[in-house]
This record gives sequence, structure tokens and C-alpha cells, in this order.
Amino acid sequence: MVAKRNTKQQALVIEAIHALDNHPTAEQIYLYVRQKNSRISRSTAYRNLNKLVSSGVIQHVKTPNSWHFEVSIDRHYHFVCSVCGSIYDVKLPYDEKIDKQVADALGGEVHLHRTLFEGICSK
Repeated sequence: MVAKRNTKQQALVIEAIHALDNHPTAEQIYLYVRQKNSRISRSTAYRNLNKLVSSGVIQHVKTPNSWHFEVSIDRHYHFVCSVCGSIYDVKLPYDEKIDKQVADALGGEVHLHRTLFEGICSK
């Protein structure tokens, strides 16, 4: 899955996402990667994040304030706390009926949908 070019850099990005856990931002990932390899620039780290998202190795989650990343690529929903900013995976069954309804309404194809719930967590 990881492209042959820049494999070490992409592996560091994936390592950062695992190590930082809980949906780190691009900047958090860059800072982690930079500690491991001081020669990696911010643009290189961000470019590798985009490549990994495009290739389906990782996915991104858009919150009101920033983009976050995760290695989990199964279809699931997210919850973001409007107080502390924590992001949680919501393990509800993915509703493919919604994809079909939207596709039928638009006369096109829907490959997936992303849902972000917002509220206040229990912390």
C-alpha cells in the first residue's frame, strides 16, 4: 500500500499516527516525525500525509478547527467534543442505505459518507 518512493518517510508518518493515538493533527504528526528525523520538512510530512490518504492507507477527519488523521480505514463515524476537542470513534454500523438514497436522489454514485457528531464528552 505504501508507495515505493519515500517509504521511510511514509513509515514515520504512520508510526506517528499510531504513537500519538487519538486522531492527531498534521502539525502533531510533523513534530513527532521531526523528532525522529530532523531532515524532514513540514511540507514533506504534509505531502506524505496527503499521499497516504489518497492511497487509502490512512484517512482524515475534518473537525470545525482542523484536519485529524487515523490509520483505521474501516467505515465508522466520529464524535468531537466542543469543549475539550477530543475525537472519538463511534462504532455504529455503517448505514449503506444513506449512500443509496443520496445516489438515487442525485442520479449518481456514492462511495461512502462521513458523519461527524458534535457535542460534549463525559470528561
